[in-house]
Amino acid sequence: MICCVWGTLAEIRTQAIEGTERLYIVCYFLSLLLPAVIAFCRMGGIEASKRLYLTVQLVNFTVLLGVFWVVLDLAGGSALAFFLGNPEPGVVSAYETVFIWVFFLLGAILQILSVMNDRYRNNIRIGVGGILFVISILLPKALESYELLRAMCASRLLEESYAQAGCPAEAIETIPMFTMALAFSAALMVLFFVNMFSPAVERFISSQTGDDTGTQRNLVKQESETAVQPSYAEPQPSAVRRNSHCGHFAAAVLGGVVVWAIQAIGERATKRR
Repeated sequence: MICCVWGTLAEIRTQAIEGTERLYIVCYFLSLLLPAVIAFCRMGGIEASKRLYLTVQLVNFTVLLGVFWVVLDLAGGSALAFFLGNPEPGVVSAYETVFIWVFFLLGAILQILSVMNDRYRNNIRIGVGGILFVISILLPKALESYELLRAMCASRLLEESYAQAGCPAEAIETIPMFTMALAFSAALMVLFFVNMFSPAVERFISSQTGDDTGTQRNLVKQESETAVQPSYAEPQPSAVRRNSHCGHFAAAVLGGVVVWAIQAIGERATKRR
């Protein structure tokens, strides 16, 4: 986790121009601090093993930090967008990046609350799937703006006069906003996928650490609740629950792809006109 944070800070300092790196670093730490505080405060209400809960949360934060660092590094690498011929003017919009950051905070908090929360875990996953669907609607415009920004300004980063080069200083300052938005989106998606298998992760950690008291207690509690249930309230088989989880994830991904395809077709039709 320390290596991921250190590498992310170095990448932010590399991408941001002098005077703006502090703002992006504050946004980065705020995005981590808020879910971490909520996860720590929830520890007092955990009836099972608190050591197991803390270990699972550390795994989640490690995945979050690692994916964020990798995507931020890849997105801020050498420019993959460039102009050919005489390009048409375009509009760079940073609104989508702000909305993605807000939705990431909400989704990350929900993911943290879903750890060892058997009662509301499925409902939380549905909510996170909806958040990912909304992010998938915002991503196409953010990517389009980022492509235009990189094509115009990637080769101008070392020049002193941005205005004369056709790339104002305000445009250079917004580059980390887009790379961080991409990193936030990818980190939340991977964390959502990892948390789909959180019960298996919890069992694996318990078997490795020998801290299976909480797991046994939950099993006893579930068996007692199942024993007193009436015949018409039979619990769903585990296979059905797994299929429902995969269905929520697939629906979120498919919805994002459909929305992206519709927007792409609409943009092509508009350009042809």
